[in-house]
Amino acid sequence: MPARSTLTGPDGAKLALYRWRPERPVGALVIVHGYGEHATRHADLARSAQEAGWDAVAFDQRGHGESPGVPGGVPGFGRTLADLEELFRLVRATDPQLPVLLFGHSMGGAIALRFATRHPAEVTALALSSPFLQDAVKRPALLGALAGVIARLLPNLPVAALDARLISRDPDEVARYRNDPLVYHGGVRANAGHTMLEEGRDLLAHADALTVPTLVVVGTADGIADPEGARRLAAANPLVRLEELPGGYHELHHDDPGTGTPQRFKRLMVEWLQANTRNTTNLR
Repeated sequence: MPARSTLTGPDGAKLALYRWRPERPVGALVIVHGYGEHATRHADLARSAQEAGWDAVAFDQRGHGESPGVPGGVPGFGRTLADLEELFRLVRATDPQLPVLLFGHSMGGAIALRFATRHPAEVTALALSSPFLQDAVKRPALLGALAGVIARLLPNLPVAALDARLISRDPDEVARYRNDPLVYHGGVRANAGHTMLEEGRDLLAHADALTVPTLVVVGTADGIADPEGARRLAAANPLVRLEELPGGYHELHHDDPGTGTPQRFKRLMVEWLQANTRNTTNLR
């Protein structure tokens, strides 16, 4: 079980914080969850990191999990990035000399990518799982033109439904998601949808701004975050290594075990952790 505490945001907001800390950490792994979910949905990765000697930390973003805020509301990435800066300060205060790895899933992948491009000296290596890096969605042209206006005037208006069946090919995982009281089950709010598309557009347009070694893992059948965005990122930046899992759905770590996808995803993450552990040891 993780240690539960709070992360204080720059404005004093108290955010739910979780930590899986080994006795003698070789470094820290900061985990950024995706839209509508919460930090402990990535507990498997955190435990794998802990077993490999990494101090895994994750927080519930505003409006998510047990943190305050409008459920599912995302009025820009600014506040989340500022909260992430506070988390990095907390991690650095504990182990100032150790490296920090950054992992982000879905919307959290875009947030992690933005953070790494702004603060490359803070991030030793980056890993993105099914990152939401798309600059367009299939929608009527008029709605696309009005998206920004709607986001400003009615920021919390639910404008799109999330189909839980798209997260995994495992019916049990879909049921767990639907029955999780800490998951936001409403429609994607206008400010969240607009923010994700605008950020995705800008991140892809400036893909060469990334200077941190990056692993990106996507499923070829992801119906939530188009894998084409990850392909464009990898094509534009030689520091990005892309791994595509055939037939994989959005939550690769929760996909049907019978397909081998979650096992392969875990293996890629463990290998990534081990590679950075070796690099850390070589620096000592």
